[in-house]
Amino acid sequence: MQYAVHSFSGTNLTLSELMETATTYGYSGLELRVGVGHAHGVELSADSLQRAEWKRLAAESGIPIVCLGVSIICSRPDSDKEIASALDYIKLASDVGAPLLRVAGGKIPAGSTREQTLETIVSVLKAILPTARELGITIGIETHDDWAEPAQMASLIRAVNDPHVVALWDVLHTKRRGLADPADVIAHLGPWIGHVHFHDASFDSEHKEHKPIGEGDLDFAKIAAALQSIHYNGYASGEWSGWEEPYETHLPRELKAFQSYMERAAKALPPIERAYNT
Repeated sequence: MQYAVHSFSGTNLTLSELMETATTYGYSGLELRVGVGHAHGVELSADSLQRAEWKRLAAESGIPIVCLGVSIICSRPDSDKEIASALDYIKLASDVGAPLLRVAGGKIPAGSTREQTLETIVSVLKAILPTARELGITIGIETHDDWAEPAQMASLIRAVNDPHVVALWDVLHTKRRGLADPADVIAHLGPWIGHVHFHDASFDSEHKEHKPIGEGDLDFAKIAAALQSIHYNGYASGEWSGWEEPYETHLPRELKAFQSYMERAAKALPPIERAYNT
């Protein structure tokens, strides 16, 4: 598995500073949250020259931009607006060399049913997929809001039925909102997991508080075993939104902790599986 620094860890860092930070602490990529004022500056307002410069910077640093996280909510009633915005972000992702665009299914609107909302989400995704395919961009739908339960997310992905749509597994949301264990996530979403958000927290139904891995309510031994069971080798980024702890503290510590769980899970695989995974 590969690890990316998420810009939530350094909202005041420029793009070059984020790349230097990733290199310093042993990460191999960046995930950028876009449209929320982070100092990296990768936004729709950038012209073609600036976008080309960012792509060059990523290539020279050896730290690729692996994902753009955007505020596209596919269930919103004004689907035309979401489609237009998504198309702009797909172009931005292509221009800076980011292969994955993270979107959200969103909540079921008041007065609507899950089936109706599913149709809306599918229609939005199918409207943007031709452009995504043309530009080589994959759409990652996060296990979030009313699609945190893995079986529901699986129904969405099946309804779209396109290889350019994958599941972005947020290990916190599937437990906190979806009430699912990691094995349940793999049972329903294993073939479609294309990106992972990892973070530990203590939480109740309304609030969460970030914690170091192993000190919160998530079972990282099970999370690691689940990822090893499908030989996951994509990116995982630590999404620590609003954590006041300095990134100089949590970036190296959390990476070491997660890698330790992954290594122990790999050793626990049957011999034939260990050989395959190497």
